[in-house]
Amino acid sequence: MKLQMHFFKISVCILFSIIYWAPLAIYAQNDVDSVKVTGKLIWRDTTIKGFPKKVKIISRYNPLFVSSAEVDSLGNYSTVLPADSYMIAPAVPYHYYDAFIRIDTKQSKLFCELKDNKEMVLPALKIDTLGKTGYIPEKGILHGDFTTEKIKKIDAFVETTMAYYHVPGASLAVIKNGNVIHNRVYGVENFITHEPVNENTLFEAGSVTKPVFAYAVMRLVEKGIIDLDKPLYEYLPFEDVAHDDRYKRITARLILSHQSGFPNWAERNDDGQFDLLFTPGTQFGYSGEGFEYLKRVAEHVTQKDIGTILKEEVLVPLNWNDVYFKTTEEVKQRISNGQSLKGFPSRNSRVKNPMMAYSMVVEAQSFVNFALGLRNRKGLRSDTYDEMLKIHSTEEDGFHWGLGVHLEETNLGIAYGHSGYMPSSGFLCNFIFFPELDMGYVMFTNSTTGWWLTIELLKEFLITGKGNS
Repeated sequence: MKLQMHFFKISVCILFSIIYWAPLAIYAQNDVDSVKVTGKLIWRDTTIKGFPKKVKIISRYNPLFVSSAEVDSLGNYSTVLPADSYMIAPAVPYHYYDAFIRIDTKQSKLFCELKDNKEMVLPALKIDTLGKTGYIPEKGILHGDFTTEKIKKIDAFVETTMAYYHVPGASLAVIKNGNVIHNRVYGVENFITHEPVNENTLFEAGSVTKPVFAYAVMRLVEKGIIDLDKPLYEYLPFEDVAHDDRYKRITARLILSHQSGFPNWAERNDDGQFDLLFTPGTQFGYSGEGFEYLKRVAEHVTQKDIGTILKEEVLVPLNWNDVYFKTTEEVKQRISNGQSLKGFPSRNSRVKNPMMAYSMVVEAQSFVNFALGLRNRKGLRSDTYDEMLKIHSTEEDGFHWGLGVHLEETNLGIAYGHSGYMPSSGFLCNFIFFPELDMGYVMFTNSTTGWWLTIELLKEFLITGKGNS
């Protein structure tokens, strides 16, 4: 039944996308029944910059006629339509320029009647906005006793904020004093089929994969299999970049702290080579390419595939189940649909071989095993944890990096964790933990607009409070 629903969900998504974005050319038009239409968008709040990139155009009498028109930087659009009666509205219920703007979809509509063989300039489509409704307290609500009333407040905040940022579904686990004090799923797997998220629903974790792999590497370091500061080419050369002799400076430490000099993802030239962006060890440069190189090194020195390494060095020591690093049949059946930047369900990633930069698939209640493992300093020596969680590099914006983890300095102490952003498939995830406060959370969402909820607002609501991050 689940598999049948999965295929139904995909079919509906594909059909909806084809109909929604279908070019006007599929309708046989001629000079008799077509109308050239021009229009303009305006904001009721004139301080808002930019405009939605598309408008959707829906026939009031033929539900299969759904089209769209591009909107230029001044808010103008034009298209050719068959004579009919239409509703025109912004294509997605939000706008992002220098801030996230939630569009009031009930008010931001224009109805028009197009007559035969006419050119028509439409009245301005006035766009209304919705105000934010999620209240951020002066002090995070996890401080003090945790009560049933606080659980209700968390759920209300998450649901309200998801609605505002148009996030279809989410999975949350909240940690305090070494325990999961609240976990819940919210919303739907796919906003077209409205199949609800449940405890078995999986999410793409994106770069949250990186600290998991870093943990495995540190286990190999403790065993003397990998030396943090030994040049990796001495274990396994990387021919694609070997033309640049500086690559011989790259170590596991530099890769885990994003100082390798690799691009995030390198574009090879005709010879299959790519260039370093800077001399390794001299500055910060986020790189998934580096993590994949270190993965190959780990496989080479252990003579094991990465799946076996992860099982032996992470999953078994942390008693962690129900996590996947490649696409299996079970993953296909259980995973939610991400939501693209255009506001539509996306095709999920299909990963044949585990990628240590991004391929983990999991949900919050399962991933919390890893988060608590770090909190409890399980599976690694105390000095190894100290090395992993200390500052090794710093970005231009002041954020820091340990070995495989992001470090953030706040007036409530330093926090560690990692976020995951999958723009192609539409997921945004985050985990963060404050050791001095002994509190944190894990949250996975199936929308890139989940950034504001998972990374910024939920941290303030639960932990730091307003203006304290």
